[in-house]
Formats: sequence, C-alpha cells, structure tokens
Amino acid sequence: DCTAAKEALKSLEGIVLTNSLDCGEADGCMVFETISRFNHSCIPNCEATWDPYSLKQEVRASTDIAHGDELCFSYIDPKAPRCKRMEALWTSKRFKCSCTGCSMGDAASDERRARLRELSE
Repeated sequence: DCTAAKEALKSLEGIVLTNSLDCGEADGCMVFETISRFNHSCIPNCEATWDPYSLKQEVRASTDIAHGDELCFSYIDPKAPRCKRMEALWTSKRFKCSCTGCSMGDAASDERRARLRELSE
C-alpha cells in the first residue's frame, strides 16, 4: 500500500492503487495473485499485457532471461527520460527507482530512449 504511512494499517484502496495492472480502457484495472507482485525495472526483461479476448493478463519475455533471474516489467513508460520516469513512479507508486537504468542513467541513456520513442511512433 503506497498510500499508507510506514506504521499505519494498509487500506484496500491503497493496495489496489499500488498493485493493480491496466486491463485496457473499458476494463479498468485488476489485482492479480502473482503478476501484481512483480517488481519494476526501467530496463525490464518482460512485459505484461492484457488480452481482451481471453480476459487474461499475460507476461512475455522481452529479453533472454537466465535461470534464477527476477522477472521485472516497467510500471511506467521505459522510453521516457529518467526525470520523467522518477516523477511518474513517485506520483503513482510512491517509490524512488534504483534500478540499473536509473542509478546508472545519464544523458546518453535519455537520448537513446528518446530515439526509441521516435521509432515507436
């Protein structure tokens, strides 16, 4: 629950806000038993997507994943500049990202991400 004070009781609303995943515009969001527990990375190794036909949240590898590696997806747009990613994560999830992409991020990283945004448009 990202909305609760450190020692306070967690609320259902706070848990949903913290752990829910998007299920498309018409479907809103849902909390899933396993996928909602995945951690964030700005350099994710998998992607979570909602399949409106099967009504299931799917996780697919976006890179090679070695046995024992943690599965992480990005809670926000990973192509955004570091400052925008940090702001979005703090606003929506109340945490400061310390993934490799943020802790080692620099101007060149932001430029590569900007190029990725251009190519994906």
